[in-house]
Amino acid sequence: MKSMLLSRPLRYILLLVVVGIAGWLTPFLPVKSIATFVGIILFAMVLKSYGVRTTGFLVLSIVLFVVPFAVISSVQRLAFSQLDISSGFEILPMVTSKTVYPDRTIDGAEKLTLEISAVTVELVDAPVIEVPSKIDVVRSQNSLMLRGGRHGESYVIRVGTQYLEELFIDSGACNVKGSATLNLLKVDSIAVKLSANITARQIFIEGTGVNVDGEFSGKELFVNGTGIKVNGKYSFDHIQIDGTGVNVGIDLQQCKVLTVGGTAINGIIEYNGPGRLQINARGTGGTLTIRSRSHELISVEVSGLRIRRE
Repeated sequence: MKSMLLSRPLRYILLLVVVGIAGWLTPFLPVKSIATFVGIILFAMVLKSYGVRTTGFLVLSIVLFVVPFAVISSVQRLAFSQLDISSGFEILPMVTSKTVYPDRTIDGAEKLTLEISAVTVELVDAPVIEVPSKIDVVRSQNSLMLRGGRHGESYVIRVGTQYLEELFIDSGACNVKGSATLNLLKVDSIAVKLSANITARQIFIEGTGVNVDGEFSGKELFVNGTGIKVNGKYSFDHIQIDGTGVNVGIDLQQCKVLTVGGTAINGIIEYNGPGRLQINARGTGGTLTIRSRSHELISVEVSGLRIRRE
């Protein structure tokens, strides 16, 4: 009977060790929280005295929750210092150590697709495209595909826009700058930075970290990501921005509908008209400041946010 009583605490201790290791190693806070409370229960079941149990509670909380949380928070701060949505981020130095510049020229095309690991796209007024020789070129009638790239290298592509109508970018990290008039622009990347002057009927931007700044115009603009910063001047019939953390500082003209969704949404929207504007904003927290620089009606439907009008 005595051995059975001793074996039960030993089993609890073994379970406590397993839970403690899981709580220490897991990077996910929900799992860490569950491990914390399970460990507290097991610890209390092993110990008998109240005073020791209280001490065990504090020690276990520090070991299973406070310390790992502090470590993960430090890692997160370090990561976001490299990917700073609030002040703009330099994408390519974060993921590459070497920049490869163009060393050959090819004819442009109406449709261009870039599938490159890390790329800087310079939009220029020219009939040709300048590309590094390390990048593979596949041409099919009016379409052109540039693909390739090695880990640790970023590639500069100078894209002549005289014949260009559609541009597709699929990469790990991309930086787009320059000017262009297109029918369609699609960007799908982990890290996206656009500092450009682009007119396109439709623009689709998707990434984990998205930073857009410049002048953009067309019919429709869609931005989707985790951390999103959108600044600059915009003239679209319809703009939709969806993210987890969203920061906007936009100057709108001739916009009919602006939809912003996210967990935390902050920033300033300035409308200069003409025409009525409908703003739909839904989030969990944050503040949007709406400045009207015209006499046009601005209708606002909001959920979970604070709205200030100026």
